[in-house]
Amino acid sequence: DVLNQVRLRAMAHRESMLADVRLFADSPLVRNYLLVEDERDRYTLHMEGLLALFASYQRARPDYYEIQLLLPDGYEDVRSTPRPMPNLTDEEGAGELFRLVAGSGEESVSLLRRNPDNGEPVLYVARRIALADTTRFGASAEAVLRGYLVVTSALDFLATESQRGDGLEIVYTDARGVSWGLGGEGVEGALAGVEYALLDGSFYSADELPGRDLADIPHPLAADTAARVADLPVRTWLVHLNHSNPLHDQGPERGALESRGIGIGWQSQRWSLE
Repeated sequence: DVLNQVRLRAMAHRESMLADVRLFADSPLVRNYLLVEDERDRYTLHMEGLLALFASYQRARPDYYEIQLLLPDGYEDVRSTPRPMPNLTDEEGAGELFRLVAGSGEESVSLLRRNPDNGEPVLYVARRIALADTTRFGASAEAVLRGYLVVTSALDFLATESQRGDGLEIVYTDARGVSWGLGGEGVEGALAGVEYALLDGSFYSADELPGRDLADIPHPLAADTAARVADLPVRTWLVHLNHSNPLHDQGPERGALESRGIGIGWQSQRWSLE
């Protein structure tokens, strides 16, 4: 089906990025750069060649619009962008992506987020680079973490998928239902002219997810969804409720939504499309 095609396309893009970042990180120019401990020598003797290498990657893959080389503490030591773009900070150590790649223990990680530098939705892929300095310490030298290579990819291919020409509109949103601007006009735009809407209601509130970051949960909260659609001229039911969701039972949470015209779907419920 259509959504499965989009999912497979996104998975293929991610796998391609993971392979590319592994290849980029293994480049002798990258490895040699990171093995130079003196900052002045890195910048004066090796930076130009490394930037030229990154630029060649970006000419081959224009969707890779930012390539960064971060030091182990998160400092952005090298940044390549073929188009003018702001850079809010070169101290990436406190950022979500750095915390994820540094704390995961994995060689590579990927993250779908908005780029804080320009507000665009992107796919990040980062790879940790550990190298042994055999030139200085001989064959017995142990590999030491030297940094992280990060590639930022635009998601234009998803926008292309949304332009189907068959009357079907695909809307991409974040976990709270806010449009990413890649396809349609967000939840409100997608429901324009719709008579019945069956929307995800997995979790009613953050109380069902103790210790979890809501940004990592790909489900908008039912209370947030209700607030956004209650005043729209569409008959809405929430479905796909998690077992922890209080909307399963008659109670104040369910009553609050039903009072605003939001229904709770039940097993074997049917809707007439005539």
